[in-house]
Amino acid sequence: MKRFVIAVMVIVVAFSYSCKNKEKPAPPPPAPPKIETPKPKPKPVAKSKPVVKDEGVNLNDKFFVIVNSYTIPEYAREKSKEWSKKGFKPRVIMRNMDGYYRLAVKSFNDYSDAMAAALKLRNEYPEFKDAWVMNRSDKIEDEEQN
Repeated sequence: MKRFVIAVMVIVVAFSYSCKNKEKPAPPPPAPPKIETPKPKPKPVAKSKPVVKDEGVNLNDKFFVIVNSYTIPEYAREKSKEWSKKGFKPRVIMRNMDGYYRLAVKSFNDYSDAMAAALKLRNEYPEFKDAWVMNRSDKIEDEEQN
């Protein structure tokens, strides 16, 4: 009988463990999603070129903004005087290769600066609608000093 009681106890204990609720407790609810407001992107800082004082025409520069060309030097000088009265600092220069007297109002060492100046002149002054950039490829003579 002792065996019987021990066997029943073993069965009861085994049965009680096997009948236990084996379900895991429910996981906690997920945290609400974090709403992140996007940070504004910093504005790119434009590299500005140093402000250059308008010195007019420098014969040592490489690019010249030409507003007109003349075959007669007196016409070139007269137009130069007219534009001087309007605040420009023009110079009559001659390019030896073709002999034309060119009326330059600005000069630069950088092509993009010269082209920007030519475009600005075209937009602001109807008289300069044909302004163009001349690249100094040979010696430039200052007609005013000849």
